[in-house]
Amino acid sequence: MSDLELKERVSFGRARELLSPEIFSELVAELPLAGGRKPADAELVTLWVKPGRHFNVHYKLRLDDGRVVYVAAFLLSAERAARVVRRACRRHVDKLARRGVCPHCATYRMAEDLVLQVFPIDYRLPTLADCLRPKAVLRASRGAIEAIECIPVAYRPGIRCQIRIGEAGGKVCFGKVAVESRGAGRGYRLHEAAFKALSDRKSFLRVAPPRGYLESLGLAVVDGVEGTRYHDLLRSNDDISNGDLQEATALIARASFELHRLDVRLTDRTYNVSEEMALVAGWVDLVSELYPDLSYGLRRWHEHLLIDPPPDCSARAVLHRDFYDKQVLINGDRPVLLDMDTICAGDAELDVGNFRAHLYLRGLQWGRSDRFIGLEHAFVRAYPGLLSEQRMLWYRGVALLRLACGYALRPRWRRLVPTMISEAGP
Repeated sequence: MSDLELKERVSFGRARELLSPEIFSELVAELPLAGGRKPADAELVTLWVKPGRHFNVHYKLRLDDGRVVYVAAFLLSAERAARVVRRACRRHVDKLARRGVCPHCATYRMAEDLVLQVFPIDYRLPTLADCLRPKAVLRASRGAIEAIECIPVAYRPGIRCQIRIGEAGGKVCFGKVAVESRGAGRGYRLHEAAFKALSDRKSFLRVAPPRGYLESLGLAVVDGVEGTRYHDLLRSNDDISNGDLQEATALIARASFELHRLDVRLTDRTYNVSEEMALVAGWVDLVSELYPDLSYGLRRWHEHLLIDPPPDCSARAVLHRDFYDKQVLINGDRPVLLDMDTICAGDAELDVGNFRAHLYLRGLQWGRSDRFIGLEHAFVRAYPGLLSEQRMLWYRGVALLRLACGYALRPRWRRLVPTMISEAGP
């Protein structure tokens, strides 16, 4: 049974509080680091929510003395919250004696179901603080990675942190420390397998060259790769008929096919329609409980998708499974795919539908009246393989519903959700 199920299927009142910068500021004022004063500013930076299992948020806080701190909050069962604090206490003496760092002083139980931790302390990523120490990375790699700086660049509380590692001589590589439920180093091994398969095929599609998995830190390291994110190219172009943007879109379509046609045996799991349906159902239930004003539209949309879902079928393609505009770099005519640790076998239409859904979302976020629909069609036209339009549109719809639910939890973007329901829903 999961943490949130133990807590009577989520304390929805508490979850709503964690999504409010104002209320979170009041919580932080109780911490010793704030000196009893509310932060001058609070910004919800990221969150990690897995309906029925995890509800974690991460805030950037500017204190009234000018200091900037990052604090994560974890909504847990009372039993798990108590265990987290007990573990921090047990490590207190050893850590303090070794190098003056005390994780207990960065771990606070604010209520029976709520734990706050000051970054980089994260109870689910126990090696994170060490991964941010260049000497620890140098030692764990036995000198192979000459780290001189380790800078966090993307953190999702309780699940993963990506780190930019500056090396001697000006080189750059990137590390990722993550919760690995299916075995330590699995994500790195998948990345290695994809790199080798594409290299053997002499494909124009690239992934970052793997550097090594530092087992003592649970840190997967790959080389840095030059390129422009498709997301940035998309944002900087007002005219979708722009030649560079059209070429980049077509290139990414062909690159996705290059991945899809790899041998599915290089993966170790299959992802199917049933799992996608279960995932989005959890999201709809959660957001409908948190925001009753959105419930009718989200549930009606969900019911429409359940009318005629495509059947599960044998895995036909190697999927990225988190394929969208921020996961692709363009370097001339060589696209680079990022974050290969989610690859699995399944329907190629899932990746295509997810990419299309994010194009629509970007158009909505950036006030585009055309919602980038033209680029969606350009992507599909350029895709070299056969696609089932029914499956692709279903996956696009599911991805949009999931995105609507996720963005409902973000104060900055919650206003977009009614438009998504009215435009992209049934």
